[in-house]
Amino acid sequence: MPDKLVKDVVIARSGIYKYGDNELKGMGLDSVPEKYKNKHVFNVYRPAIVLEKAADKFVRLPLTLEHPRDMVDGTNFKKYAVGFTGDSSFTKIIKGKDDELAIQSTLTLIDNSAVRAYYTGTVEVSPGYSAIFDWQEGKAPNGDEYQIIMSDIKDVNHLALTKYGRGGSAAAILDSIGDKIMAKSYLLHFVHKMLGVRDTVQFSKHVESFIKDRVNLKDEDVTDRISKLREYVSDLPESENKEKLDRFISDMAMIREESDESAKAIGGIINKLYATLDAESEEEVKEKEPKKEKKEEEKEGVKKAEEKEGEKKKEEESKDDEKDSKDKAKDKAKDEKIKDEDKAKDEKIKDEDKSSEKSPEKKEGKALKEESEVKKKEDKEHDTIDDSVFEKDYDGLKDEEMKYVSKKMYDSFRKGIKDSKDKEEKNSQAKDSLDAILDSLTIHDNTPRYPGTAKIDTSSIADNPIEDIFNKLGVK
Repeated sequence: MPDKLVKDVVIARSGIYKYGDNELKGMGLDSVPEKYKNKHVFNVYRPAIVLEKAADKFVRLPLTLEHPRDMVDGTNFKKYAVGFTGDSSFTKIIKGKDDELAIQSTLTLIDNSAVRAYYTGTVEVSPGYSAIFDWQEGKAPNGDEYQIIMSDIKDVNHLALTKYGRGGSAAAILDSIGDKIMAKSYLLHFVHKMLGVRDTVQFSKHVESFIKDRVNLKDEDVTDRISKLREYVSDLPESENKEKLDRFISDMAMIREESDESAKAIGGIINKLYATLDAESEEEVKEKEPKKEKKEEEKEGVKKAEEKEGEKKKEEESKDDEKDSKDKAKDKAKDEKIKDEDKAKDEKIKDEDKSSEKSPEKKEGKALKEESEVKKKEDKEHDTIDDSVFEKDYDGLKDEEMKYVSKKMYDSFRKGIKDSKDKEEKNSQAKDSLDAILDSLTIHDNTPRYPGTAKIDTSSIADNPIEDIFNKLGVK
């Protein structure tokens, strides 16, 4: 025996169900209309729209073996629970005699007793829930009459695995799933939508008008309005959602006595489902539009990519050109600035040259500067020739070497003359200084200032004038 079983399950189903008069009290129907005093079995209608609204309440329910005497809670969970329902649920139309809407989910059987019961034929299920029931006569979509209608499901407590459920095999564990309904084209509905014949706005207005006027509508008015809503569904292809919508529209005949809040909630579900089908029609038509050959699409894709790349390249080139243009403008401005600065410097030099011509000192400084520049130039020209040229015979000298020798001799001669002049100038200055000293040592009438001194003849002073002076003065 496996540790657990996981199965698909139909938990609840719309349609007419039979209830005995002994169950009326548990349904909240304490008083029985006079005309039903002698009736012992009643037809109770579960509208598809009511199940649709309550579908989310059937998830994560504890699974029990048959219905327990008490509702399942924290105090008795371990005693009763043998499994649980799935984390999600959905609704679908089950094809059959009456094409009713069902809530479907998964069921996990964990306890050995539940697994054993399943293998021995206990496969039907029955939900334990609390609901609102009202006395109301009418006919279900299949034409069967009913006396009571379920208007809302307030809470769902558990799901019982039972041998005999009220829903019979229509509410049971599924060991096989039927073939899916193949949808037809949405083209007709899409065309009607494009022509403005039918769309979600008009459909919603009809639903809202029905809900607003429901209390005062006569039976023939209800039939007429429901027929108009069905016209909006008629051009939709066969599908589970279409079957749901068609069934929900049929159930609108039963909402005349519902509260405004409940009626608006039902209308919202119907409008949402129609909008979903309407959107699917547009998507399907777009998907079926003629497609280009794969190669053509690839070529077009390559072409677009190349065009995009070309545009990108042009944009980059344009940016580069703009940058180059800016750089050139900056360089031009920089060059003009340098030219202006050079021009200003040249004008300043010219002004200085003009003023130097008038000033002897500046003229001499300029001459010395020019002479220094010439010397540097000549030294640079002869930097490859050194004094070893003097070891050569005069007749064997080359022109450059001859120039070098001549320059050296010239420079030496000039230096000698300069040194001689400097020496004479120094001697002259020394003699002048000596005269001044001697003058300070004598009186104006040539009388010595100090005893033993006499007038000294400066013309006889040699190269060391200070020493000679002191010698002549007798100073040691």
